[in-house]
Amino acid sequence: MTALRRTPAATFAILLALAPAVAAAAGFFILGQTMTIHDVFGIVAVICASIGAVCTPPGKPGGRQKA
Repeated sequence: MTALRRTPAATFAILLALAPAVAAAAGFFILGQTMTIHDVFGIVAVICASIGAVCTPPGKPGGRQKA
């Protein structure tokens, strides 16, 4: 809990997004489970979305910007 208080929000978000990958690796190595290509794609999509959300600068409130 102490480490969570000191970790920046961006770092925590990326670590949280890596949780499915860590769980899948544990399932593979410890339990001998296999993953389909859909499982791998889903894990990669979650990680990429989280990194993209953290790295994207916040926009103006209200959504769209005028052209």
